Amino acid sequence: MAQQGRTITGMSGGTATSSTVVGQQKGPHHQVNNRDQRIEAKNIGGVATGDNITGPMTANVGQQKALDPTKATSKDVLKLLRQEECDDNTVSIFEKKRINGRMLLKLSQDELNQYRLTDEDEKNRVLGIIDDIKNGTLKLN
Repeated sequence: MAQQGRTITGMSGGTATSSTVVGQQKGPHHQVNNRDQRIEAKNIGGVATGDNITGPMTANVGQQKALDPTKATSKDVLKLLRQEECDDNTVSIFEKKRINGRMLLKLSQDELNQYRLTDEDEKNRVLGIIDDIKNGTLKLN
């Protein structure tokens, strides 16, 4: 059971996609609906045990060893795109072009246009993924 002041880890990995995070055996369950936002290593809510003892729930992020993005294969990139909920058209384009990690990091908006990725939201999602990899907030696993 949780005790006051004790940290309960409810999830790890970094991205919650409509997951139920449970940090106790009894009591209310806490819903994490964070489809397009990444969880940072910090307090993400509270946990109650059912016997009026509560405590913080934190997220451990970055526990898995990250892959050097320049060494990522095209399969690694496709896995990442699916993980980040890119649409089937985007995944298909990247699969046909055999975009690996090194190529991904060099992609620009103009190149995405040349690849006939026309959906602006999807282009922004891909460019955001690239920026997140470059600044270290998103890791290839």
